[in-house]
Amino acid sequence: MAGLFKEAHWTPKLGVACRDSAENQIAQAVESVNTANGRRVFLFINVSAIHQPNWFYGAAEGPDTLATHTAALVAVDEALHPLFQILKQRGSAFVIICSDHGTAYGEDGYFGHRLGHEVVWNVPYADFML
Repeated sequence: MAGLFKEAHWTPKLGVACRDSAENQIAQAVESVNTANGRRVFLFINVSAIHQPNWFYGAAEGPDTLATHTAALVAVDEALHPLFQILKQRGSAFVIICSDHGTAYGEDGYFGHRLGHEVVWNVPYADFML
């Protein structure tokens, strides 16, 4: 997928195993927007914090739980402010926020996301103008 974009960024500090991935991803996004020098921007961020593993957002050790998933979502929400601020400064921005899949945390005895269950298929999203 990286070949579809003029820029693509990945390092371990942006990945699922990094506790600070949300802040790191937003910092990278802000840098990319700033270096666009007023050009139009299509920015895609696959937010890694809510993916498994996420136990380290709310527990001393695994397994991942709905509570640690929620804590990861809170970390993402808290990290987004600088990106929204820089986008507002540039003018109007159309924002779509969504996941690439859901995750099962015990529903009908299922755990994870590599399975056919409604909680994995139903992907919440939001769209709005800044």
